[in-house]
Order: sequence, then C-alpha cells, then structure tokens
Amino acid sequence: MKKYILFGAGYLGKIAFDCFGEDLIEYFVDSSKCGQEYCGKHILSINELEKIACNYIIVISVKDRVEEVESQLQQMGIMKYYIYSEYDYYVGKHFNVVDDIKHQLRIIDYIKYYDTGRYHSIAIEGEPFKSKILIDMLNAESGDLSVKYIINSYSQVEEDLEYYGYPVRDFSEIQNDIDLLVLLESRERSTLRDILAEEKRDFMIADFSNTEDLFGENRNPELSKYKDIHKGERCFIIGNGPSIRTEDLEKLCEKNETTFACNQIYKVYDKVKWRPDYFVMQDNKCIIEFYNEVLATVECTKFIGDYIKDIWDGRETHNLEKIHMRAQSYLPHMPGFSSDIVNGVYEGWNVIYSSIQIAAYMGFEEIYIIGVDMKFTANLKENSNHFIDDYFGKMKKINPPNYEAVFSAFKKAELYSRQHNFRIYNATRGGAVEEFERVNFDSLF
Repeated sequence: MKKYILFGAGYLGKIAFDCFGEDLIEYFVDSSKCGQEYCGKHILSINELEKIACNYIIVISVKDRVEEVESQLQQMGIMKYYIYSEYDYYVGKHFNVVDDIKHQLRIIDYIKYYDTGRYHSIAIEGEPFKSKILIDMLNAESGDLSVKYIINSYSQVEEDLEYYGYPVRDFSEIQNDIDLLVLLESRERSTLRDILAEEKRDFMIADFSNTEDLFGENRNPELSKYKDIHKGERCFIIGNGPSIRTEDLEKLCEKNETTFACNQIYKVYDKVKWRPDYFVMQDNKCIIEFYNEVLATVECTKFIGDYIKDIWDGRETHNLEKIHMRAQSYLPHMPGFSSDIVNGVYEGWNVIYSSIQIAAYMGFEEIYIIGVDMKFTANLKENSNHFIDDYFGKMKKINPPNYEAVFSAFKKAELYSRQHNFRIYNATRGGAVEEFERVNFDSLF
C-alpha cells in the first residue's frame, strides 16, 4: 500500500511519526529544514514534494499553520490529504488519519480472511478517498481486484460521479450487480446498515469498519458452550418495571419456564419462590454498586458486562460469565445484533437488548419480554419506576434512560428475529414498547 509523507518536521510531526510508526512514513516536508533528516527520514522541499506527491498520501502535521499548508497543497493540485491534530479530529472535508492507519493493519488480515480475490463484482461503501486507500490495499494484497463501484452512503451522490476512475453510485442502483459489499463506515455515519437489516441479500457482506469480530482481544471462547442449548424452546426476559407482579413470577416458577432476569431483581427474592435461570447485568454504575450483592445472592448463571475491568481480578468465577459489551454510537440508525456472543453483545443502552442477544444465541425460538415498561419519572429513584421498593438503594449516580437509543435497538431486534427464524413478543402490561408484537401474559399458560 502507499506510504505517507508528513508535512511538518516539528513537534507535532514527531508525535505523528511515533503514532504511525516509521514503516509507514517515507518522508517529511518542511521548507525551513529541507535537505536535513528528522526521525531518520529525509526532509523534502515543497518542489520535491510536488514531483512525487501522486505516489504518496499526504498528512499535514503542523500545529499552527494548517490553513497555510492546505493552501500550498491546493496550489500544487493536491486536493486530498489528511490533517493530523494532537487534540482534535478534523471531520469536515478532510479526515483524521490516526485511527484509520492503525485500523489498516487489521484490514490486511481481513482481506486475507475474506479471500477478496475470488469475487468478481465488488462495491465499497465509504467516503471515496478512504475507499480508494482500501482499493490500493486490496490490490496490493490480492492482485487486481474487480472493484466496480464506490457507494458514498452518507452524502448526496452527484450524477455520473467518478473517483479515481471508479463510479460512485447509490446502493439501490447497483445492489443486483455485486457479489461482495465491503462496509467501511461506522453505524452512526451510514444509512446503509439499516437498509441491509430489512431483508436478506444475495451478496456477501464484509464489515471492515469493525475488525473486533475476527480479531478482537475481548473474545470469550468459554461462551460457545451456550450455543443452541435451548434450541426450539421459549423463554421469558424479565424487566423490573412497575407492571410486574409477584404472582407473575410465581406463575413462571410453577410452569417451570426458563427465565432471564437482571440488575436488582434479587431484592424480591424474599417474597417469591421463583428464581431466574440466567441473570444479566451490564450498567457500569450498577456493577460498581451491587456486584458483591449479586455474587452473594444470585445463584444462577450470571452474564456480567466487562465495562469494569478490575472486578475480574482474583475473583471466584463459579456461574459467572464475562461478556464483552460492544459499545457503539449508532443513532440515528440501529445498532448491531450479535450472532455470536463469544465476541460480545452490542450495546443497546438497555440490559433487555443484551439479554435478547444472549437468548437468541442459545436458540430460543420464542422470546417474551415482561415488565419492560420504559416509562420513567424525572426522579429515577422514585418507587413508582420499579416493582421493587428502594430499587437503587443508596446508589447516588444513575445512568438516565436514552429512549431513542433503546427503541432503536428494539427495532433492530425485531428485524433480526424475523430474518433468523425466531420471534420476540411483548407480554408487558402497558408500557411504551411497541416494537414487538404484543401478547397477553396470562393467555400464555
């Protein structure tokens, strides 16, 4: 792949050099130091840069003269470049390069994993300049690939636009003419993921925006033992909203139903015989406040999110499963839905969404949620928000609900369930959740 030239051989240039590594940097450019060496690399003059710029990717690494350097580059006809900032990301017409360069090292492994050379009609979804960089990498690793289109999904596509010789098209125009779609953009920047979630496609999808699935350091192979262990069964995921009644829990116990519970559900143990089969907790503040109580009180298998790393050091892990929380920014779109909890579950800003992903991995074909009211008063500690009094106890800081994020996650779960042959039903009495088909809880027995 192309190497990089840092424009600026000073304080910020050194930071950028250390960040990217010497193997990726070929030269520096600095008109006041041309002919010298910096960090073991030759410093070019402006004239020398102009002659070879087309063969490299230019990164501006000056602290106070960014606009001046931009003007110099543009006068030479160099319109595409990165800006490196020690503190800020430049997000407008140019792109910060730090995360992209580090990410490329994993991209190479992804290219090999997907064996991209075997496809005949490839489309890359992403900002055209980033897409061109990826194309260079693909060709370097797999030979001359059959990349036919670039999809610029988060801005208006100009008619007949081409970029580096590749036509930029809207996804709807080319979806029937590709056999591999490579995704480069994050969920919050791309509308395409929501479109793809609506129905199955006839082409392969390779998500290069997040290499965590294949190479993540947070994998927990121990969780593979839960794959399809409840194939074809039904389960109940219990929220702690005010619509829950203790007799509901007793009914579930009487009928020997498989249940998931969460958070401070154990505070009702002294009133019921019922106990959950699985327990899930992910909220960082709840884990800090109630983790020891959970270990002492909840006997079933416990899936605990890994936000608080130090709780695992030297702990007895009987019936305790660490599950990776894949935090993400996805609004105004939908989050991911994990098909393999070994790699973690996607954050949907609600423990019920994580529980649904775990239940789906276990093979349940009917998932019923109850007690998921999603109607909170301004004072989250008021007893009216939960069916358990003094739910938060002495806990001082409580993460407020993000309704938009939660309902978007539930919409994703509903779409995913219909595509993957299981169903989710809302058996809550009342409440604000309308993403799932409603059923009457009492009619289920």
